[in-house]
Amino acid sequence: MEFERKLAEKVREVGRAAAEFAYNHLEPEEPQVLPHYLHYEAGQYRRLNRKTPNREVATPFGKVTLWRHGFRYIERDTAEPTTFPLEIQMGLVEGATPTLAGIAAKALAETGATQEVALARLREQYAVEWGVKKLRAVAESVSAGMEPLGREHQARQSSRGSSRRPPRRAIAGRHWSWDAMGLRCAPAPTASSRWLPRPR
Repeated sequence: MEFERKLAEKVREVGRAAAEFAYNHLEPEEPQVLPHYLHYEAGQYRRLNRKTPNREVATPFGKVTLWRHGFRYIERDTAEPTTFPLEIQMGLVEGATPTLAGIAAKALAETGATQEVALARLREQYAVEWGVKKLRAVAESVSAGMEPLGREHQARQSSRGSSRRPPRRAIAGRHWSWDAMGLRCAPAPTASSRWLPRPR
């Protein structure tokens, strides 16, 4: 019904506004509250004096604008990108929240789903406009992030003497399926390979 469609759009917009408000209050407005220097990975970064916007943060309610403090690499002649601790703490995956990234990866992993079908679902149900390149980057990042959990699960199964063969972990082709944990993507099953059943 038209009424239900419009109501769903209104509910999604309320959720989008609430998420944007909440995310933008996770970090203080005043830069002086944050440390002046930050050590991240193998280098040191200096805090910038004002927040800058990321207008492409994808959530289950649509895209929001995230205002965050940046830290620039201390060596100016080194081409290191500015890092944003808030985005790291939020666990953004290629600019998407973990929840939306999981939805996108699962949509692509579903049996028979094509990239076009997954993109249409994100557009129609979550108001997120992506291209094929973005979708694949998110799905691959989700898969890579779940790799340690997959190894732990395999180690536990081996220690229990399980006779089941664990799912393969290489990414291949454009059709993916969920592994036995329902956490990461793997190539779709073929007639020549054995696979664990997809979780229900």
